Amino acid sequence: MGNIRQRLLGGLLVLGLTLAPARALLPVRADADSAAQREARAAETADGTAGESGTGGGAAPEEDREGTVSFQNLRERVRAGSLDARILGESIASLEELDYDVVLEHLRAQMNDNSSILMVAYFNPLAASSLGIGTQTIAALEAANNALREQYDDILDGTTQKDNADLARQLRHTQNLVLFGAETLYLSVLEAEAGRETLVRNLDALDRRVQELELRHARGQVSDLTLSQATVARENLSSQLETLDMNLATLRKNLERMLGLPPEGTLRLLPLPELPEAFWEELDAEADLERAKAQSYELYDAEKTLKDARKEWLETSARYQAPWALSHYVYEQAQHTWNAAQFSYQNTVEGFEDKFDVLSRKIADCVQILAAAEAALEAQEAEYRAQELRYAQGSISLNARAAALDDVGSARDSVTAARRNLFSAWNSYRWAVEYGILN
Repeated sequence: MGNIRQRLLGGLLVLGLTLAPARALLPVRADADSAAQREARAAETADGTAGESGTGGGAAPEEDREGTVSFQNLRERVRAGSLDARILGESIASLEELDYDVVLEHLRAQMNDNSSILMVAYFNPLAASSLGIGTQTIAALEAANNALREQYDDILDGTTQKDNADLARQLRHTQNLVLFGAETLYLSVLEAEAGRETLVRNLDALDRRVQELELRHARGQVSDLTLSQATVARENLSSQLETLDMNLATLRKNLERMLGLPPEGTLRLLPLPELPEAFWEELDAEADLERAKAQSYELYDAEKTLKDARKEWLETSARYQAPWALSHYVYEQAQHTWNAAQFSYQNTVEGFEDKFDVLSRKIADCVQILAAAEAALEAQEAEYRAQELRYAQGSISLNARAAALDDVGSARDSVTAARRNLFSAWNSYRWAVEYGILN
C-alpha cells in the first residue's frame, strides 16, 4: 500500500488534479485537547492503587532480609514480583500515559492518506485502474476511513478518554485484588504455621501418653486395647502433621511465586505488625461506609450499568410510549426492564452495605474474643504455677506437670489466634474503606 500511495502522489502532481471534496483532507487542530478530553484525563487519576502494607503511616518499613518477608513490605514486593500484578501495572501505565494528541495526528495522517487514494479513484478512474485500485480496494478504504473518523470524533468529544479511564479503574481494582489476595495468603500461612505448632505439642503429649501406657502395660495395669488405641491415635496425629507440612509448603510456594521468588517452600514469614492501640474505639462505621462505597468498583460498575439502562429506557419510551402506537408493548417491556435494572442496582448497594456491616461488627467481636482469650491465659498460667508448686512438693507426676504446661500453650495459642483474627478483620476493614474491596 505504501508503494501505491507514493505512486499516487506522484501521479497527482503530474496530472495537476485540483481536488476539493468535502472532508477529504483533515487540517491540523490546534485545540485538539478539548475540555471533555481534559476532564477525562483528570478522571483517570481520580482513584489510586493500593499503597504500602502495614498499619498505615509512620516511617517506611525496613527492607526484608533474604529468605524472609514482612507484612509491611508485602504489597510493594508483590507489585514488583508478581507477574499478574506487573502485567496489570503495565496495562494501567499504557492507558495513563497515552497521548491523545499524538493519536489524533496518527488518525489524521491515515485518513488523509486514504482520502488521497480515494480522490484518484473518484476523479480519475483510469489512473486508479492503472495503479490496481479496484472496487474492493475503494470499499475497504471507505470503510477504514469511516472507522478512523469514528475513532477521531470519539477522542475529540472525550468518549475514548472516559472509556479508557473506566478501563484503567477496572485494572487498578483487579491489581488491588491481587495485592489483597497476597495479604490473605500471608495470613493463611501464619494460621497454618500456628496449627502446626499445636499439632507438634499434641504429638509430644501423645508420645508421653504412649510411653506411660507402655510402662503400665508392662506391669499389667492397662490392656492391649488401651495401648493400641493410644498408638493409633499417635499415628493418626503424625499423619495429620505430614499432610499439614505438605499444605504449608504449597502455601509458601504460592506466596513465593507472588513475590517473584523460586517456589521452594522455604520462605519465612515475619510476625504481624502491632495494631494501633484501641484503634476500634476510633472507627466511625457510618462515615467509613460512605468512603467504602465511593471507592468500590463494584458499585461504580453497577451505577454505570444503571445509567446505560436508563439511557436505553428513555430512548425506548420516547418512541413507543403513545398508547395508540402499534408497538406499545415494546414500551411496556422496556419499563419492566428498567424497573429490574433499578432493583438490581438497589440490591447491589444493599448487599455491599450488609457485607460492610458484617465486617465492622466482626472487629468488635474479635476484640471481645481476644479479651476473653487473654483472661483465660492468665487463669491458665496461674493454674500452672499452682501445679509447679504441687510438683515441687511431690504431689503430682512429671506428666501432670507437663500436661499443665500444655494447657498454658493451648491458651497462648488461643491468644495468638485471636490477635491474628483481629488483625485480619482490621486489615479487611481497611481494604474496604480505602479501596472498596470486601472479601
